[in-house]
Amino acid sequence: MPRLLIAEVVHRATSWAADPDAPYAGMDRRLLRPLGLSEAAWLRGLALEALPVAEAERGWPALARDLDQASGRRHELLALGELSRPGWERLGLDVGETDTTTVWSALAHRWRLLPAAELPKWALRLNAHGLFDDPADARAFLERYFACEDPDRDWMSTDGEVYRAGYGLVPIHRLRVAD
Repeated sequence: MPRLLIAEVVHRATSWAADPDAPYAGMDRRLLRPLGLSEAAWLRGLALEALPVAEAERGWPALARDLDQASGRRHELLALGELSRPGWERLGLDVGETDTTTVWSALAHRWRLLPAAELPKWALRLNAHGLFDDPADARAFLERYFACEDPDRDWMSTDGEVYRAGYGLVPIHRLRVAD
């Protein structure tokens, strides 16, 4: 079953990116947060993220409207993992942590991890959402990430195989709603 997340709509990378105009619509962006929301609205959002997909689909349009109006920011419902249901748009493949409650993406943080000379090569392989369409490209990026010096690598495990087991390709879908 895919994991559901409510994320703010962004059309550019956030401040950590070396290229502020680079698109990124993956899992590692500003998620639902209480800033500017009533506690009730924030809790409704958290509850919706825990629902089965079909139930979340029914409740999303009203909640999205409420969240957007209350916060002044646009939100969208994402599904992380394989999903084949009408109404969902596949945005592409992200690369990052797959077995934790965090949503950390090596792809989103490539600016920090890869040598600057490599960034254009990977950028050519990304789609309009800043994600991979081709699983072979995503796997190649994951292998390249494992060869990088990640400052967080040691906190997970000293066993390289355990570390690798927590990372993989993450399909990202967005629920389409009428404006």
